Formats: sequence, structure tokens, C-alpha cells
Amino acid sequence: MFEPATGFPGRQTPVGWADGKDFDNMYMTSFIQSLIATGWEVRPAFTENGWLEVDTVHDLKIYEDLARDGLLIKFYDPDR
Repeated sequence: MFEPATGFPGRQTPVGWADGKDFDNMYMTSFIQSLIATGWEVRPAFTENGWLEVDTVHDLKIYEDLARDGLLIKFYDPDR
């Protein structure tokens, strides 16, 4: 079922969590929720200038195409 989160032994996740994915493939939000549910203190990390989330090679390709076309700056501007 679930092993306590002392380093996630056995790389287990709670049943029904992680969008049906195992530990190595779960979404970051599911991982953070797992930490919260097992007693970890979680705090935000504020960012400036936007941010990008890359979950797949396809996501990366989209961002590369946007950067090439000068459109990525609408989402992320490292110089702002």
C-alpha cells in the first residue's frame, strides 16, 4: 500500500495518488502532495521572470520552437 516517507523507501506512493504513476514518473505536484501528507513542511519558492515546465521531450521541442520564433519571451524572460 504505502511506506512512510523516510526517503520514500521502496519508492512507493500512496494508492490512488501520483495520477497512477510510480515514484520515478509522478508529477511534481503529486510528489509535493505526498510530502505534505507524510508530515513534511513544504514552502513555496517564488520566481521572477516566469518559468517553464518541461515534462516531456515534446514539451522541450515546443519551447525550442517558440524560442527560435522569438515567442518564448511571452512566457519566460531571463533578462527582465
